[in-house]
Amino acid sequence: MKKVLSLAVVALFASTVANAQDYQSQRVQNEKEYYTNVETQIVKEKPEYKNYDRIYLSYAPTRVAEYYTNLGAMMMHGVGIGWKKGINVTGKRLPLYLETGIAANFAFGEGDKLFNFVIPVDVSYRFKIGNTKLYIAPYWGLNFKINYYWDKDGKKSWYDYNGVDGNRFQLGTELGCNFDIWNFHFGVGWSYDFMKLAQVDYSNTSYLHDFKTSGVRVNVGVVF
Repeated sequence: MKKVLSLAVVALFASTVANAQDYQSQRVQNEKEYYTNVETQIVKEKPEYKNYDRIYLSYAPTRVAEYYTNLGAMMMHGVGIGWKKGINVTGKRLPLYLETGIAANFAFGEGDKLFNFVIPVDVSYRFKIGNTKLYIAPYWGLNFKINYYWDKDGKKSWYDYNGVDGNRFQLGTELGCNFDIWNFHFGVGWSYDFMKLAQVDYSNTSYLHDFKTSGVRVNVGVVF
């Protein structure tokens, strides 16, 4: 009888120890799975500042105005097409990007026509809104333009006239904000050219007239 009782005590003790070990093992396993899931969620929620490309169409009315007196100020309708590349410059620690690319624009008004190629160099801070697919990206940068300007008859450009010093190259600036949701892009900006478009020597005035350009740009396109 004592042997049976002893065996029963030993069996009960062994069962208790085994259950305790199983409980501890299961607890450790559950903790590992919990922290693994948490780490996985953190990794998934961590923003990825990937490079991107953008193709867009533009409506870009251009204002041509005399620098000092606004003499002969003229509004020209404008359309354009462009491509930009956004490159993260912080090692993907911050959503800070350098954007560059190329665009072609055509403006027309009162019979005159202006065509140019533009190379933009912008700095953009492109951040995501919460758990949405919306990115907002304010930007500022410089524009390098190569121009060609026709007169009302379409036979001569400004560069062929006496008394008109047309500038084929312009340097300007642009300030604006881009909005990207899924693969759709919308952007708006304002530009101003530091360098004159042309300098005109009117015979009835005693000084030269510097004409400069500025305008608003509205873009729609795709980002990928």
